[in-house]
Amino acid sequence: MNFYKEYFLGLGEMARVTREKIIIVIGNRILKQIVIENGKITVELMEHYGFTLEKHFQRTLPSKRLPKLRREQKHGFGGAIDKEDILIFSER
Repeated sequence: MNFYKEYFLGLGEMARVTREKIIIVIGNRILKQIVIENGKITVELMEHYGFTLEKHFQRTLPSKRLPKLRREQKHGFGGAIDKEDILIFSER
């Protein structure tokens, strides 16, 4: 939860100092075998700051050195990403 609080504030700073367009590249995470869709979350947060999703691309990463799932002692199973979202926002 702390990550998303800080992320929200960081996006707010981007929105404050940027004119016209913002491009964000972000991937999903896996936590306790649940996929957290960071692209969708980012779209909702950016809408709060007055930006609209103009284009959305998804790219498959050709190779990853991290395993898809790994054991995390405190949080259960986590994982690495093999795709990323490229989000292009424009000011309303």
